[in-house]
Amino acid sequence: YTIDTNSNYLKMNNIICSTIIALALIALTVEAAVFKDCGSSQGAIQGVDIIPCNENPCILHRGKNATIVIKFTPKEEVTAGKSVVKGILAGIPVPFSIPQPDLCAGIEKGCPLASGTEYTYSASLPILSQYPSLRVTVQWQLLDSNSNIIVCMRTPVSIGN
Repeated sequence: YTIDTNSNYLKMNNIICSTIIALALIALTVEAAVFKDCGSSQGAIQGVDIIPCNENPCILHRGKNATIVIKFTPKEEVTAGKSVVKGILAGIPVPFSIPQPDLCAGIEKGCPLASGTEYTYSASLPILSQYPSLRVTVQWQLLDSNSNIIVCMRTPVSIGN
């Protein structure tokens, strides 16, 4: 019985290369959203994700839901707060109603939030079919109970089919 070591080596090499290519393609389809801090004074943003999003700017499809995930660390204890969302069109901020504006409802463990501890805020919202196709900058603020800005971020998105 003889073992063809070249054949086994080539098979193993092909499996390893295929696995690396598949992992690279998966990594390319899950991008973090590009965002700019727009005045976080009572906290720091660690990261922002929009789901689904596989390119920048993110394309939000009408008739579907989109979820935003903001990882942040407050500088002070937060016992209550709200989320405020605006669409910026031609430099003009337009208020956007969200289904659940309560900040604490968007935090997995709720409030209070301890100073210096990282939290994950998430909110899902419908992209209504009546929205026009356009590019817009979304501004998302997390405010404390005194309307101080914990974090503020802006990210470009496109609304499409």
